[in-house]
Amino acid sequence: MKVLFSFLALLAFASSTAFSQLVAPYLPKDCQASALAAATKVAADAQLIGVATFKASVPVATTTIDVGMNLTNGKSSAWAYVFHSASKDTILLSPFIRLLGSCTAIDLPAGTIPGGFGPGDLGLNPVPTNYLQGTALIAALAKDGDYDTYHKANPDSMPQFTILSSAVDAVLDFPAGTPFWTLSWPGSGPQGEGGLTCFVQAESGQTICVGLVTSVQEELFTAGVTVMPNPVHDVMTVSLPLEWTGHMVSMEIVDQVGSIVSESSFNAAAPLLITSTSTLGSGSYIIRLRSNGQIVQRNVVLVK
Repeated sequence: MKVLFSFLALLAFASSTAFSQLVAPYLPKDCQASALAAATKVAADAQLIGVATFKASVPVATTTIDVGMNLTNGKSSAWAYVFHSASKDTILLSPFIRLLGSCTAIDLPAGTIPGGFGPGDLGLNPVPTNYLQGTALIAALAKDGDYDTYHKANPDSMPQFTILSSAVDAVLDFPAGTPFWTLSWPGSGPQGEGGLTCFVQAESGQTICVGLVTSVQEELFTAGVTVMPNPVHDVMTVSLPLEWTGHMVSMEIVDQVGSIVSESSFNAAAPLLITSTSTLGSGSYIIRLRSNGQIVQRNVVLVK
């Protein structure tokens, strides 16, 4: 979560009036090689496991710049590339903008929790080389009737988040390990009614969209809460249900005898939490999350 805050804060900082005029939207693959080069300086075996952008309105003088994926051309003013290093057992986050036609990294400030990033069902499998992007991705979306209906009713909407990753577990008709794009628009109802989430197979373009009504929301709610990596070493990333965004969330870590060994609460400004487990010993634990009258538990193993 701190990494996401830093990402958006640095975008806001960078977006002075003069600076913003030099920043151009771009496709994910445009800066992928630059992001990989930066990641391999930290870990030679770094592999790309995810690409993401988030909707954010950044103030610039008397107007704003909308960061997020454009539904006409599939471009964004900023993409965050996520890498996994098996040798270092770590996740690396590399945000980039395109400045004067050149890919420019955004440095994270000192003290930021490094690396962990896992919204949704982010897996450790590398993303395919020839994944869909840009207008090809938009065209795949447009073939889905639910998306077409939603987009016609909300022509100016932008996804709250757009993420390319591989599925940890089976998601709807996609088996575990499938690379796909996830695009999500939150609803305005108390249970997220009126929103939409679309899953686009990153190679074939097969698209499945579901409206966030109560029955489907509960299915996605249960499937979407994941912990990575698992086993955990010193830092873990916990994805959160989208409808918890903007609400207080409490988290307890419970050991094998039922004792609460760690507890905290926070305002979920983003659908993920990054937390340190460095003070806990090896063993099996339960992660218990509470918000909006809902409780979710996940089993994790810590290995030191």
